[in-house]
Amino acid sequence: MKNKLEYVVLVIALLSITNTLQATDYYIGLNGDDNNSGTSPEQAWKNISKINKMQFSAGDGIFFEGGQIFLGSIQFDSNDNGTPKNPITIGSYGRGRAIIDSGQEHGLYAHN
Repeated sequence: MKNKLEYVVLVIALLSITNTLQATDYYIGLNGDDNNSGTSPEQAWKNISKINKMQFSAGDGIFFEGGQIFLGSIQFDSNDNGTPKNPITIGSYGRGRAIIDSGQEHGLYAHN
């Protein structure tokens, strides 16, 4: 019985690690390129429209270059799968806060 319990605890621990390892941080910068991987400040994407074409998973982070203004509206749908324990987060990197100027649209729109 003890071996079964240890096995179950080990499986749960491995699944937790696997879920954590799948999370990715993405970066958007004014000098970026939407053909980049987006996975580091040096490989940042340039436009919010690139974010809207991607599918994000639980724990992923989206970080805008601090002190810069980005035009557009971030849109998430049912293909973007954050969870209460591992939400998709949005923030800034570098110095200062990034600003999202969505004009007359929603700055962030999430549906389903």
